[in-house]
Amino acid sequence: MVDSKIQREYLQFSEKAYAYRTKLDGLKHQGTSVQVVQKLSIDILSESSSDSCTQIHRYVRLTKLIKPLLDLVDTKKIAFESGVDISDLSEVEQEWLFYSMNYRLNI
Repeated sequence: MVDSKIQREYLQFSEKAYAYRTKLDGLKHQGTSVQVVQKLSIDILSESSSDSCTQIHRYVRLTKLIKPLLDLVDTKKIAFESGVDISDLSEVEQEWLFYSMNYRLNI
């Protein structure tokens, strides 16, 4: 089911991100070393998709965004790469950023 979701022609960024994360989580449970398994899992996913290892890693990072910011990435009010960068912020920092954006831009 996850494979068919990833292969659909148009997916929102969040749908693809969570589909990749679900597949990675499934592959991780089959291995031992988390770091080795994650690297190998992303390599395996890359071989079966049109996305590179780097791009898959970026998609998975989007799953760390709070919902309102992820929605802005999905609607392209925030660029994909910016969303990936914002995902490094803590949840509280993301909430402050969203509040600030909402206040200034009336999103």
